[in-house]
Amino acid sequence: MILSGQQLRDVYEALVLPMGHPDPIGYMARAFFFSGGDPDYYGGDGKVGFMPIEPERATELTGNGEVATLQNNVSTTVVIDLMYFQQYGTVNDMMVAFHFGEDMISPDGNYIGELGEFIETVNELRLSMKDIVSPRRATLKDVIKMLKDQLERKNKPSKGMMEVVERILEEK
Repeated sequence: MILSGQQLRDVYEALVLPMGHPDPIGYMARAFFFSGGDPDYYGGDGKVGFMPIEPERATELTGNGEVATLQNNVSTTVVIDLMYFQQYGTVNDMMVAFHFGEDMISPDGNYIGELGEFIETVNELRLSMKDIVSPRRATLKDVIKMLKDQLERKNKPSKGMMEVVERILEEK
């Protein structure tokens, strides 16, 4: 089962943000990248869950190997990210340590090849994920532009819509 946009927002708002993740949108982007948004993900490499991880590795790092359920998976993997972020100090190093192992961390912070591509992919996915978990709300400017566009196309907005806009403008 793939999580819907609303379910992804719920995970983001109820689990990831409250735990104080240093890169909450990046976390969601990485989880989606690896599991496709499936909280029941099971990989051939033994990794399971929304943010795929081997239960043995989770146990070794946190003492909790129950990572197949969504809530346990997210809380455990966020804790691991927090540990790596505290230890290494950068989001890129945190991501590399989590997904590729601590021995892959670059001493100078420069990542090339597969690791550089991974970081670039996550950076690109952040933009899409931000629109899903934290959608932009229409501003007054957006509403006015939409109304002007409608007028230019001779699609007059309804009287009720114009009254709402006028009331908003009067309050400003």
